[in-house]
Amino acid sequence: CEEADIRCGADEMAVTQLLPNYSVYAELAAASTVLTTGRAALQKRIMALLRKIDQSTQGNSQAWEDTFRNWDA
Repeated sequence: CEEADIRCGADEMAVTQLLPNYSVYAELAAASTVLTTGRAALQKRIMALLRKIDQSTQGNSQAWEDTFRNWDA
């Protein structure tokens, strides 16, 4: 997210042009640094954020599958 901010600030390009799911990625980055009440709470937060993704990519599809597999286990 920081790299996108720097790149878009220099080119005067909207960050959403470079990363359509930028707001979700920023929330994911923030969620990973915040201490939660436990693993289940973090998994629920990540799943909720992954549901908010508008444009699917190979990377976020893999993240969805990995998170679901870990949640299911």
